[in-house]
Amino acid sequence: MVAIKGTTMKTEFKSICDRTTKGEVFLVTRPKDENIVIISEKKYRQLIRFKAYADHLAAAAATGEETTNAEDTYPSGFFDLFGAGKLLGLDERPAELSWANDGERETL
Repeated sequence: MVAIKGTTMKTEFKSICDRTTKGEVFLVTRPKDENIVIISEKKYRQLIRFKAYADHLAAAAATGEETTNAEDTYPSGFFDLFGAGKLLGLDERPAELSWANDGERETL
């Protein structure tokens, strides 16, 4: 994250926009701690998706909902949006985890 002054934002607007679309994030400092953050639309959409995912998990936890299936753990469309691990070279959905050995785990 790059911190810049509001006056720099005014004078370097095009350059900052170009750098933002390439992935940089800018913190524009303003008086009275009324700072703003400049991010690309792509990063903004990722944040919104992550928030929806976190809200889904919080709602499941609040209702005491048990999730044992990857499709139940992640919100609808999650795998379509993010894939199942493309950065790791995995393009398929994750396999179901076996919980058969849970009772044999040691407690620290």
